Amino acid sequence: ISPLTTDEIAMRRKTFSRFWTEPELPTFSFRSGPACTALEVAASVGNIPLFDQVRAANQDESWWTTREIPPQPADVLTHSALSVSSPMHEAIVSGQHEMLQHLLSIGYSPNILPFAAPTCCIPPHMTAIAFCDPPDLVAHDLLALDPRTDTTIRTPVFSIHVLHFATAHLDIPLMQYICKAPTTPLSAAGTTSLGHTLLHITSLPLTDAHINLFSHKIFKSIHDVRTLETRTWYPINLRRRNPANRGILHSRADTAPLPHEFKREDEADQKKQEAMVLWLLESGTQDLAAKDVYGNTPLHYLMSVVRVNEELIGKLRAKEGGERVWKESKNEMGYSPEDLLEDGREAQVDQWKDFWMED
Repeated sequence: ISPLTTDEIAMRRKTFSRFWTEPELPTFSFRSGPACTALEVAASVGNIPLFDQVRAANQDESWWTTREIPPQPADVLTHSALSVSSPMHEAIVSGQHEMLQHLLSIGYSPNILPFAAPTCCIPPHMTAIAFCDPPDLVAHDLLALDPRTDTTIRTPVFSIHVLHFATAHLDIPLMQYICKAPTTPLSAAGTTSLGHTLLHITSLPLTDAHINLFSHKIFKSIHDVRTLETRTWYPINLRRRNPANRGILHSRADTAPLPHEFKREDEADQKKQEAMVLWLLESGTQDLAAKDVYGNTPLHYLMSVVRVNEELIGKLRAKEGGERVWKESKNEMGYSPEDLLEDGREAQVDQWKDFWMED
């Protein structure tokens, strides 16, 4: 498994992607759920005698019980090594805490990495934070307290730390809970392969539906979103916003007016985002001027949404160095946060923009 390549980053510039994985998850095209082994299914049910009975049939579990996870897939690929999940992961997302304890007690590794899905290769302790709603702190603690667990591990390819997932929830108590551990202080998060700091991730728009798609400068500058959703969110098909590009069969989403209605949950998300941004800056671990691979600072992302939180922007500009970032920090397209705000204000709302199809 290799690090993120220049070509892969270039592909991200053509769409909107979750900050932690590839632009299009393969599961979008599945008509059914991903294939699972019998052990994974049994673990998800939480029936320990059933799991042990399946295990007694000598099901392969070699990859899941190895003491040290190698940096690359095994030379000989067994069934467990080819799985995109594991019994540990299935127990966690199903909320089966007793099963999780059982798996740990019989030698399952708390650091399992399903390399068969390299861009969604999430270790168990991150799964409890990222893909349980709400985050499952019981499962997280069961794993964190196991002396074998490496809570400093990062995902391959995108180099995501558990705190990157936690900050995407915009939940300050959750962040405080995780970073109180000596192995996961705020300073340990660092940056992802895309150059995202905790402050970048907090500042990202939740989805592309929240981005000011009508602004040419914003559209060309913003490529990543904050959502952890893996089942229902996928980028708006902008090509089909043009009636000439629709076939006989098209979805209601192709004709739904943009921008979407600003709902109560969007307002709540914006308030939580403001609180998290200010909390992170007060921690002294984050830099308002930090740039990611696209040259964007957190302020660029805060400017990219349909409804900009101008009160928060005022507070950030008043921070030391904030005004300089606001006016002088240019992204790879040559735009400052101030440029994005001005272009966003002037943009005309149309249901089709020619620049949506520009390379």
